[in-house]
Amino acid sequence: MLAVDGLWRAPARLVPRLATGAERIARRVLGKDAAPRGYDPEVAERLPLRDLAGPQPVRDLFVEAGLVEVGVEWLDALDRVERSAMPLRERLRRDGHRRYLVRGRRSG
Repeated sequence: MLAVDGLWRAPARLVPRLATGAERIARRVLGKDAAPRGYDPEVAERLPLRDLAGPQPVRDLFVEAGLVEVGVEWLDALDRVERSAMPLRERLRRDGHRRYLVRGRRSG
């Protein structure tokens, strides 16, 4: 079984933090649809794994489901390819995003 997901962290570097702040100001001035971001609040509250700090809880779910040889891989190459095709604004906004893969197989 494979699962691919991503983690959203607050940008740590100065330029992405400034871009995020500018985006928030633009949303306030231009309206919330000017720069849509994230899930609708009703949807977000139904996503129990939305605010993970790392992939370990997903890995633990695989183990609890009885899968063996469970492992996690960071998909940094995929993130680089995706970012290279994005406009600058999106690249800055997604600075804290990192994808990962969790894999496992049935025993036997």
